[in-house]
Formats: sequence, structure tokens, C-alpha cells
Amino acid sequence: MTYAILIPTYNPTEQLIHLIDALIKLKKTTIIIVNDGSDAKCASIFNVILHQPGLIVLTHEKNKGKGAALKTGLNYAYSNLINILGVVTADGDGQHAANDIIAVGEQLETD
Repeated sequence: MTYAILIPTYNPTEQLIHLIDALIKLKKTTIIIVNDGSDAKCASIFNVILHQPGLIVLTHEKNKGKGAALKTGLNYAYSNLINILGVVTADGDGQHAANDIIAVGEQLETD
């Protein structure tokens, strides 16, 4: 069993792409991105991440807020991912380093 990583995002920058790249290099696990009604100007960011392996992108047509984005991602994870130990949530704007996100998830695997 493993864990999933959930990143709710609204109007992301390229920082999100860098974080996803780093996470994929560090750990083969499911990453769920919730696009919380981002502006059309962010389409290029989502076009890049849509092609990443093991990545699930869920979309709110309009901004509903971080809490709603987290609920959407958690509902997806627990309804669709079999035998996951848990979900690690993180921000995609540089607040959380990939190594730290993975370290939290690995605690789920050891407990």
C-alpha cells in the first residue's frame, strides 16, 4: 500500500510544474491536482502537467475555495484509489518542498 499526494491549486505558476517533476522523480505515487477554477491564462501550466505519468487532474469550473478543492481531491482519492494508506496534502506554490512532502507520506508507510 502507498499514499496519494493532493495539491489543490488556483492560478498556479510554473512552480507547480517544478514541484510535480520533483515529486515524480522522488516517488512513484499518485498525485492528484485540483484546478480550482483557474483563469484561462493558466491553461499552459495545466497542458504541461496533464502529460505527466501517474497524475490525476480534477477541475472545478469556477473557484470554490481551497476547502472545496481539498474535499474534491479527498473524495476522489478515497472513492477511486484502492488500498491507499492516506493522502498527503500540499501547496503547489513553493511553500512545501518535494522532499518534505515525501517524508510525510513515508511516515504513513512506516506506521
